[in-house]
Amino acid sequence: MNEMKRRERHSEKAKRKYGVKAPEQHLEADTEESSVMGKDQPKQEDLLARIAQLENELRDARLMRDFYDEMINIAEQDFKIPIRKKGGAKQ
Repeated sequence: MNEMKRRERHSEKAKRKYGVKAPEQHLEADTEESSVMGKDQPKQEDLLARIAQLENELRDARLMRDFYDEMINIAEQDFKIPIRKKGGAKQ
């Protein structure tokens, strides 16, 4: 009998410690979370603005990549030295 009570206390202590809920509590929490999640979702115009910002950043990054690539091309032609790493090089 004492063994059963001790196990129950240990089980309850572990449930509190790790936040384990009873099955009926899971159902209540799920409905609360779904109603709360709807409030935290960004608005469509915010998402569209973020997409536009990311597209601009991507365009700028590609422009910089092309600029650096052309700088390397010019340096290789003018100084007649290979700057880029060859594809089959050992590491």
